[in-house]
Amino acid sequence: MRKMAAFAAIALILSFSPKSASAAMYAVCHPSWVNTGSGDQFSGWGCNYYASDDGGGGGGKGDGPGGGGGGGGGLTREQRCAELVQNKPPNCPNPIGFPTGAEYGKGTYAAGSGLAKAIALKNSGEMLPGSIGIFEFQLAKHTTDLSKMTMSQQVVDDNLKEGLRYACAYQEMYALPGAYGTSKCATTLARLHQEAGWGGWFYTFKDWLETNDVDIGVGVLSLQGLVSTQAPDNSLSAKAKKVEAQVKCSTWWVNVQKNQCGVQ
Repeated sequence: MRKMAAFAAIALILSFSPKSASAAMYAVCHPSWVNTGSGDQFSGWGCNYYASDDGGGGGGKGDGPGGGGGGGGGLTREQRCAELVQNKPPNCPNPIGFPTGAEYGKGTYAAGSGLAKAIALKNSGEMLPGSIGIFEFQLAKHTTDLSKMTMSQQVVDDNLKEGLRYACAYQEMYALPGAYGTSKCATTLARLHQEAGWGGWFYTFKDWLETNDVDIGVGVLSLQGLVSTQAPDNSLSAKAKKVEAQVKCSTWWVNVQKNQCGVQ
């Protein structure tokens, strides 16, 4: 009985022994999204873990949303850390969160820019609840679409424009005649148009204003008023650059921490 107990104790100790260095795992982590029924939302990090000696042919273990699958690269954890250090994003000294939300970047956009106007109008109390809801959803979706980096900025901005156009149409349809929020909605769209350079859409928007008898002032819709994508007051470009930088920095730090790289 004593021998059996001793063997059992040894087996228990071995079962909790750390894996050998040759079987060490390294991680490759990426952001994941979940569809809530009203659009995708960032849901955390999915990580694939690979054995350092798998030669690149094996699949990885996964944790978190979207983890698992894929093939390992045959790296050691030290090599993975060296790879991460070599590719550290600029201006990324500390771990930061992932970009989310309708008011992402609030307070950093130039006064009078399209996104500054949109966020201010959403919170002004001058819009109908239905219009506010559309603004909230479309601005948050814009942030998500940029952070996924699977579509061009032109497509992402075009989707935002279409969504906010519905909000303004809703406002025009159900607000009291002459409601101030209606004209502000139109001027916000006009400014976003100028920043994105939606040439073909200019005429569609102009027709919509005339059809609905919305007066936003003479000259506001001048095609000569387009804002350069490099201009400091182009909020759409500023947001896209900010989101891309934050996604890269946030993803880098998660990978460094998961691999226990010890980077300062």
